[in-house]
Amino acid sequence: LLNNGGSSLFSSVIQKAGGDPVIVKCGLQKIIVRIPSQSPPPEEISMSASALKVLREAQSLQKTMHDSYIAQDHHILLALLKD
Repeated sequence: LLNNGGSSLFSSVIQKAGGDPVIVKCGLQKIIVRIPSQSPPPEEISMSASALKVLREAQSLQKTMHDSYIAQDHHILLALLKD
């Protein structure tokens, strides 16, 4: 987003908004460094028991409502509320 040349679209938008792209870049780098990472990444990623429970409840709501798909706006939200 913020390349070293300072000619990226993101840099231009920040400048036009009255900001300093260098300060934004430093702030973003500080945030990115704090994001946890794992090396090497796991071969397979599985869902947590809680996430699986929510999806199963959403699927149950889908069947109850005779819907074709699990809708994030009501099935998953309702399942989260039940959890």
